[in-house]
Amino acid sequence: MASILKSVFGPSTAGAESKPSGAETVQKLSNRVSSSVNLDDRRDALRAIKGMSRQYRREVGNICLPLLFQAIRNDISDGECVGYAVESILNVLSSDEGEERTDELLLGVDYAEQILKDPENLVLLLRLLEEFDFQVRHPTVRLLTSLLCLKMVDIQEAVLSSPMGISKIMDLLSAKQEVIRNDAILLLSYLTRSNSQIQKIVAFESAFERLMLIISDEGYSDGSIIVEDCITVMQNLLRGNSSNQAFYREANQVQSLVPFFDFKLSSSLKWSNQKTSNVLAMLLLVRCLVAPSNSQQNVSACQKVMHQCRLLEFLCMFMFASGVPTAVLVESINTVAEVVRGNFVNQQFFDTVETPSTPPRSGILTILMCMVNEKQPLPLRLAALYCFQSYLYKNEVGQSKVINTLLPSSTETTVSAGQVLCAGIFGNDSLSIWMTAMSLAAALNSSQKPQLLRVQLSMQGKGQVTLLQQCSDVLVNMPDLKPLSRVGLLVLLCTWLTDCTAAVTSFLDNPVNIPYLTGMIEHHYNNDTDQIIGGLCATLIGICLVYNDGSSSGYSPETLREIITRRINQDSFTQSFTQLSSTEFFIQASKQPQIQAGSVNQIFFDYPFTVLFRQVSNAIQRALDPSIETNGGAEGVPTSSQNHLISQSQLSASFEEHSSVVQQYKDLLQEQDRQIIELRNKCQELERGRNGNDTQSLLSNSAPGTNGELNKELVSLREASLSHSRLQESLRQELGQKNAELERMREKCEALQLQLSQQSSSEDVSRLRQEVEQLRSDNEALLTEKTYLDTQLNQQLTLSAIAPPISSNEGETQEKLRQLSEKNLGLENERKNLLTRLAEYEARLTDYGSLEVKIKELVSKNESLEKEQEDLLVLLADNDSKLRKYREMLKNNNIPLSASDDDDDDDDDDDSDDEDI
Repeated sequence: MASILKSVFGPSTAGAESKPSGAETVQKLSNRVSSSVNLDDRRDALRAIKGMSRQYRREVGNICLPLLFQAIRNDISDGECVGYAVESILNVLSSDEGEERTDELLLGVDYAEQILKDPENLVLLLRLLEEFDFQVRHPTVRLLTSLLCLKMVDIQEAVLSSPMGISKIMDLLSAKQEVIRNDAILLLSYLTRSNSQIQKIVAFESAFERLMLIISDEGYSDGSIIVEDCITVMQNLLRGNSSNQAFYREANQVQSLVPFFDFKLSSSLKWSNQKTSNVLAMLLLVRCLVAPSNSQQNVSACQKVMHQCRLLEFLCMFMFASGVPTAVLVESINTVAEVVRGNFVNQQFFDTVETPSTPPRSGILTILMCMVNEKQPLPLRLAALYCFQSYLYKNEVGQSKVINTLLPSSTETTVSAGQVLCAGIFGNDSLSIWMTAMSLAAALNSSQKPQLLRVQLSMQGKGQVTLLQQCSDVLVNMPDLKPLSRVGLLVLLCTWLTDCTAAVTSFLDNPVNIPYLTGMIEHHYNNDTDQIIGGLCATLIGICLVYNDGSSSGYSPETLREIITRRINQDSFTQSFTQLSSTEFFIQASKQPQIQAGSVNQIFFDYPFTVLFRQVSNAIQRALDPSIETNGGAEGVPTSSQNHLISQSQLSASFEEHSSVVQQYKDLLQEQDRQIIELRNKCQELERGRNGNDTQSLLSNSAPGTNGELNKELVSLREASLSHSRLQESLRQELGQKNAELERMREKCEALQLQLSQQSSSEDVSRLRQEVEQLRSDNEALLTEKTYLDTQLNQQLTLSAIAPPISSNEGETQEKLRQLSEKNLGLENERKNLLTRLAEYEARLTDYGSLEVKIKELVSKNESLEKEQEDLLVLLADNDSKLRKYREMLKNNNIPLSASDDDDDDDDDDDSDDEDI
């Protein structure tokens, strides 16, 4: 550094002036760069500024930042000058490594904002990317990355507005220097975050092919951190971007992932930290394609391709391989879960997977055993539960297989899924009890719930008892049962009894169950856990009320309703189960199907129960309301179609009410605009009055009158401004309330959509249509056979009429005629039954179609209301800015403001400061 400064300023005289400060030195160097006509002098000065830019970061940024960009423009043909200037800017933006002070970070943000004030600065940097000089290109890439870290959104918009800006960055992936290529990948990882437009452009610039080529050259999972960076960019391009997901699949890029998981091609069997990170990143990439939050069309198509290209097979082999780190094993199980979730073909394939052990064991059974093994880490057990639930999701065949392993069977098996589940649900580990309860709940559907009532257990001291009775006995007779176990059993019973009158009757026939549930509801809630258990007990009683057909001798619907209203109190009962949805555990579980928990204390619910609860809670509230109950289905039990229609009518009414509120907002805004126009006119009059007073100051006699008028105008102006501010504040509060109301309505709409999709999904409709086609073909076949039999009968009748009455075969002929007539009659009856079933299926298809149309209309209304609210927020922001402008005009006119106006101004300033920060 000393030699550089000496070359710039020349040798110093001994004993002369004291050593200059850093700011003075930077100022002199800045003057040299701006004033020197000698290129070497400017180059030396830039070199010196670069050397001081780390130690004197603030001084260089305050003095030289605009000058550095000007130096780049002036000496753009000189690579050294440009390189020194770019590196100086980079040092000014970036704090020292390990330095995390807030003021230093904010300083970099301030300098980034200064750079972005001139749009030509970013255009200049993008132009430098075309330079082949390493000294220029490499620091420019790093500078753009640093700018993205500090002001990501602004840089993304600037790059989008720059012609060929993204193409210039993509060309860096083909750079011969690996350093530039690697830094370009890092730059893309920041550039592609949370911006769908950039993501689409980058994807169409062959990003997937280029990045996979780099991954292949680096050695797939055995590669360096560059592999992880490439996968990160691909994740950004695919996560939540449906068009890129479709483009990725249609470009046959899913098949390119297979070699990554084929460890026969791996050069090393050891699991280094980087290899673990690479595999975890690639598993997350696979999950980006099949995440449940994606569109169902993309998920189904990707699941199909993953099975066809054997990616699912390699993932299953990888999941059961030995020596895999725990973190990778957990993520691989979660990935397989989402690849098979809701796809029957993939679920059938997963059903055939076996572990590479001696003897081989079913993969599903291995997953269950891992789930109930309390020695396994919590993330691994949660992943096993998610995988098992995904295998059973919309898989009636798999659900039937699991339930059949619980039923009595003549065949002997060593270990079955039913045995593992029974051992887990009545074991000593609370987490195993909860997980097996969630697993059994996932295996239940409308046809399997009555079958589960046949399950018999051999309990010591009790003999043979049903599974339902044993679950209720454990709840009632074990007061020291841990809360998690109690919650698991209650969730299982709620799922089991919903829409199953036989299970409700069996549960109510046990005389101790209802008193236990009412006692738990009346119990004093000491903490959140007691509140959750009480809410689940109230939900279970409500389900018994809704799906009670009156066949229970002890508790009819009227008896349960009387217990709720007289013993518990209807308001307390309703509050108990409705508060469940507002608990932190419920909200966390309702976000996604996969359970996310860092400890056992964070677990109470799973995603399927949150969906079920939203459905039954509305039915319970309607069952408690006599006016709605009398208009309901038979005996007060609401059917699923009635639930849909009631929910839709309520939702439509809510939308109409919300529309009227929005219209009121529009009227208020129009009134506000009118007041703003009046204020503007008054300000203009005051401005003209002030100018007139300045030019005619000699007319002092008329001043008192003029000032009086101005004072009156000012008072009225202040009053109007104050009322206007109050109106805006009340409007904001009302708008916030309506936003919360709209959010609740949106949740209702989503729950209704989910309920409809579960009952009338595309797979169900296609299955119904297949059954209809099969019935039609069977009907045609029966008609053909009937025609043939009619012909045979007519022939036999003709022969019998022609043949002589003394024929020896007359008895055989009559018997054959009688059999043909009976068979013909049976075929005719079967044909009528088929026609009846055909009409029923067609009616169901018509109902599903009408429900889908209504849901689409409600969603469209919801979107339009959201757009109107966004417009209202924009208008409110415009009104705020106009009011602030008028206050500034009053201040500029030297007209004093009231204390409330000053406070408003201070608040506005504070708000603006907060926004800047």
